Amino acid sequence: SRISFRAIMVPLILTWAFYFLWRGFKKGQTGDFIMSGTVAGLGLYTYPAYRVSPLIFASLILYYWLYIKEHFDLSAYAYARKKLLKQIGLMVLAAGIIAIPFAIDFAQKISEFTTREGQLSVFSQPQPLRALTESVIKTLGMFNFMGDFNQRHNIPGAPLLAWPIGIFFMIGFIHELIHWLSQKHGHY
Repeated sequence: SRISFRAIMVPLILTWAFYFLWRGFKKGQTGDFIMSGTVAGLGLYTYPAYRVSPLIFASLILYYWLYIKEHFDLSAYAYARKKLLKQIGLMVLAAGIIAIPFAIDFAQKISEFTTREGQLSVFSQPQPLRALTESVIKTLGMFNFMGDFNQRHNIPGAPLLAWPIGIFFMIGFIHELIHWLSQKHGHY
């Protein structure tokens, strides 16, 4: 980040946490799940928006759980389920240990979770799903169409990527989304 803005840590933390999670799914090694939990726990010390990341982790784990349930026979599923529960438990334990100081501080400042600079958060608005959808659309659109108008983040209103790079970004994003939805990734 040009200005050392703390939000820049979120992509770094999520990249490494998901890397170790996917590697854990693929190789089944307990150490990968512990590393994923450790890195994910560190993310709580970065930017407040990171607090939504447990929902992303839970969605990925649920998706993988349903994948192994559908594609494994009964005995293999029982083994994979038992191993996955153990490893996810260790991942959550590692994240929890790292997050203990954050949790103590958070308990003392709980009102900051629901408000930000005097504005209501997405979770406390009357239509949270609509607000979340708008936020996702704006976030994806900032790469190619219209960026943030805050001068701290980029040239006001300019997309983050130049148009040639933006085209390749969209091709790669769509390709990876199709790949992820086609369930061709590794498993136990």
